[in-house]
Amino acid sequence: MRCGGLLSYSELARDCGVSVDTARRWLEYLNVSFQTILLEPWSQNLTSRVTKSPKLYWTDLGLLRRLTGRTDVLTGEIYENHVVAEIHKWIRTAKVDAQMFHYRTVSGMEVDLLLETPFGVIGCEIKMRDQVEPRDARHLVAIAQALGDRWRGGMVIHRGRSLVKLCEPGIWAVPSHRLLA
Repeated sequence: MRCGGLLSYSELARDCGVSVDTARRWLEYLNVSFQTILLEPWSQNLTSRVTKSPKLYWTDLGLLRRLTGRTDVLTGEIYENHVVAEIHKWIRTAKVDAQMFHYRTVSGMEVDLLLETPFGVIGCEIKMRDQVEPRDARHLVAIAQALGDRWRGGMVIHRGRSLVKLCEPGIWAVPSHRLLA
């Protein structure tokens, strides 16, 4: 039920009725067996008030939907989980030199996915809508400005059909079916 959200081991342990150490160990077993992805917070400190909790994603969307009982409707969290998991699988399979992170400040500025490469950083926002607007990229723009020359571009990944440039600096609206096909 926590896919795509910040992970709190104490809340997870409380909900399962186990100790924090047991919850942490169970989650580690899921992680080493490639059932889950822990997306760590980005280590570059653009502001001193960033969250330090990882985000949790499942690699098997079918298993996730079955375990949560959400088999009939696709939610924003499950869609985000799907996109992150597929990008993660592609990076690992293709052996791309990229590390995946998320970025979130305590004031609520959030970028769903940052890909750090030797050449710079690519930002991704994930929206479960058919249409996206330039305002959907506002956090990407803020990160781009803070990174300067390290910024390589950004995407607002969506469910629609249009592949269009949203705004500068190099931020595009990209349909997930084109990105993940």
